[in-house]
Amino acid sequence: MRMRRMTPDEEIAHRYLERLQLGEIQLEPDGNVTPDFLVDKRIAVEVRRLNQNWRDGERPEGLEETFFPLRAKMSKLLASLGRPLLG
Repeated sequence: MRMRRMTPDEEIAHRYLERLQLGEIQLEPDGNVTPDFLVDKRIAVEVRRLNQNWRDGERPEGLEETFFPLRAKMSKLLASLGRPLLG
């Protein structure tokens, strides 16, 4: 069976759990279901990202849904301006 790669959020959590030195860390001990980690065969850890939301009319929207496309557009815009004229 091939093990899937950790998400970036899971990698952060894994490094944190390693630093705590609580024991062996297993990724997805029951397969691709909750929990994400089992620590020392006794502590289950599910990794979740906390996301701030705002309301645009009726529907709440995650700020990251707006942030990532906006960042990409801003990066493209800044690159299109070229190098600074005065250093």
